[in-house]
Amino acid sequence: AVVSTQSTGIFLIGVGDLLVGLYLVYIFIGDARHKQMFCKKQTEWMTNWECSFIGVVNFTGTQISMISMTVLSCMRCFRVKNTLRYCQIPRGRRSVLIISFVSFIVVSTSILMAILPLLDKLQDFFINGIIYETTNPVFIGFN
Repeated sequence: AVVSTQSTGIFLIGVGDLLVGLYLVYIFIGDARHKQMFCKKQTEWMTNWECSFIGVVNFTGTQISMISMTVLSCMRCFRVKNTLRYCQIPRGRRSVLIISFVSFIVVSTSILMAILPLLDKLQDFFINGIIYETTNPVFIGFN
């Protein structure tokens, strides 16, 4: 099978979109499950591992798509720039290694960016620590 930069980039964009789609399906199911009681369960939901996990899935998918599109755009600009002069595009094993390396960097950077805010030492930097007032009558679900 021939591996090209474009097909790999488009595949990564598809993987990212699939992860975002899974996130949306999970949110739909959660909404249907807690429809009448969301206000009462809001704090519980926002502080449990499920919310964190699905947030990581969503953020990872978004970043994979975004970074892949950026890499594809840069590769296209490079190719357009070099159309006027002779340019040999790497083929074979070297090409597969370059594409594999770039794909690895895209995916690992996306996962790292999604997981970093969950680390205990970095939570104060990434998460603003909103505390909901439970005695305020606006938050009816807390009573």
